[in-house]
Amino acid sequence: MLVRTAIPKTMKRLLWLGPVMLIACSKPAPTLLRSQPTAAPRVVFVVVTPPVTPDSIAISLVPTSVPTAGFQSAEFVVRFPTPRPTVDLAAIPNSDREKEPPPKDLRDQMVRCLTYTVETQDYGPINTRHGVRAFVHARNSCDLVSFDGGDCWFEIHSRDKSGAILSRETGRFQTPIPAKGEATTEIDIMSGFGEKLDASIAWEAGGGKPPGG
Repeated sequence: MLVRTAIPKTMKRLLWLGPVMLIACSKPAPTLLRSQPTAAPRVVFVVVTPPVTPDSIAISLVPTSVPTAGFQSAEFVVRFPTPRPTVDLAAIPNSDREKEPPPKDLRDQMVRCLTYTVETQDYGPINTRHGVRAFVHARNSCDLVSFDGGDCWFEIHSRDKSGAILSRETGRFQTPIPAKGEATTEIDIMSGFGEKLDASIAWEAGGGKPPGG
């Protein structure tokens, strides 16, 4: 025999809310998110320094101030060669000319270094040939060689208008001829009106000695 019992409305509400409360209480607790520390930034300052050697240039990467907390610094040294200057051979005069061989003896060296000019002091008659005083100048174009005047023999000529030699004399200098310098001596020679005087090295010059330096 079944007996039905009336349930109050308040009890019905509690029976219905019971499972809902159990489901709500069974939810997992929320997790708290924590911020992760980030790596400190790296700061590098570039400082260009003068070359350590002529063949290299040094660049140092160093901090320009004392690093503070949270910053890191680094130092590097980078070297790379300095470019060599280029030479334009086409711009150099006579760059393609072969090098002159060394002189064979002192006379050969004088031929390369000495040039001569002549001046005259003539107060004689103009209608006959007569003796004139000539001043012979020798100029040394070499910058590392000087010559003893006693070794510097020369020959002076008096020529007519066609260039034929009418008279000649031989002499030598009484003073040394320095490097890049000059010397002068005097000598008498027969000449006449309209004749020209010139001088050149004589075969006796140098006396067979080796070249000087």
